[in-house]
Amino acid sequence: MAEEIRFEHRMSDTDALLWNVEKDPSLRSTVTTVLVLDRVLPRDVLVRRFERVSRVVPRLRQRVRANPLSVAPPRWEVDPHFDLHFHLWWVKAPGKGTLRDVMSIAEPVAMSGFDRARPLWRAVVVEGLADRQSAIVLKLHHAITDGVGGM
Repeated sequence: MAEEIRFEHRMSDTDALLWNVEKDPSLRSTVTTVLVLDRVLPRDVLVRRFERVSRVVPRLRQRVRANPLSVAPPRWEVDPHFDLHFHLWWVKAPGKGTLRDVMSIAEPVAMSGFDRARPLWRAVVVEGLADRQSAIVLKLHHAITDGVGGM
């Protein structure tokens, strides 16, 4: 049996700092990855996979809650209204479906802010790429993982 992934209930001081400065768009702290797949994966398969991952990694179903009357860092809590479809989107690639076209989708995703009332991630599945490929633009807040941890 695999060992359960455990997380702290409170943000670390570093993550709390990154969370607080996120209000300034020029200081956003996100990790955005573009995965190019050699084929189009059926939507139901991707939904099932993201559903499973969101249960295996509990942080993907948690939101950040501030402690207004406390100096303690914000805490993580399960989002009682978690909706996978809010975090998982499908789009058709513009133009000829080149890597540059995928990046034209990834750029605004990477630069947009998170809804601070929901878990801090988003995945955009890009269909219609050249050579029957597809891509996933995955964006996570640094408080979930850093670039090395995401690898």
